[in-house]
Parts: sequence; C-alpha cells; structure tokens
Amino acid sequence: MSMTQPNGTGAVAPPPVATTPRRMRQLNRSALLTTVWGSHQEFTATDLMAATGLTRATVLDVCRDLTRSGWLLGVTPTAAASPGRQALRFTFNVARAHVVGADIGRRSVAVAVADLGGAVLGRGKRTFGESDERPRGAVL
Repeated sequence: MSMTQPNGTGAVAPPPVATTPRRMRQLNRSALLTTVWGSHQEFTATDLMAATGLTRATVLDVCRDLTRSGWLLGVTPTAAASPGRQALRFTFNVARAHVVGADIGRRSVAVAVADLGGAVLGRGKRTFGESDERPRGAVL
C-alpha cells in the first residue's frame, strides 16, 4: 500500500508528516484502517507489516487499539497445522458502523443503509403525488 494520496491534480502528494507522537499514532491507525477497510478476509500482523511498512510492534499495538475500539475483531485460531504459537488473526468489523445514502428528489425519497463492507442492509422509497397533503419527509 502506498502511503501517498492523489492531490487532485494528478500529481502525488507527499506522505503526511508526524510532528508529535500522538500524530504518529493517528497516522499509523489511519494506515492500518485504510489497508483493511471493507476487507472480508482474515489477516495477520505480518500481512499488515507487508502492506504498510510499519514495524511488528507498531502493527500489534495499533491492532490492539483497533480491537478495543471495535474496528477489528480477533479471530479464534483453528487447529494448528504446525507446532508453535499461532499467529494472531484479525478481520475488519464491517458491522462497526453503517452508511446511509439518500436520493431526495422532487417527487420521491429513496434511502439505503449498508454496512462498511458495502452489503445493503435495508432500503426504502416513498413517492409523493400532487395531491399528497402530508408534509414531505414525514413518512417514508
């Protein structure tokens, strides 16, 4: 994963600079969340190290923080294929929050609710007629 982002002109902006330890933690957290956002696959600290360039200690620290705050879920290890300690595995918690989209038109309103993985959880539409006396937006 590249830590640079387009600046709107086609050129690539330099990566953000951390000027304080707090800012560094925010940037590390953002890098990990950006990497796993919407993922439906399990991943390990090693996967995140490879994708972000962060150290193992930093990745594990941020994963603990993201697990405590509900953005990541720890995966229970299955039977070991080889002897030794199992790698910690995580998944992105797509149910951590929801996204609402609305299309508000002159004669109708349509809304949809999705999880962070993009799965639509519900939708509704209300069409208003010329003779509809109810205030718009009162009932969907």
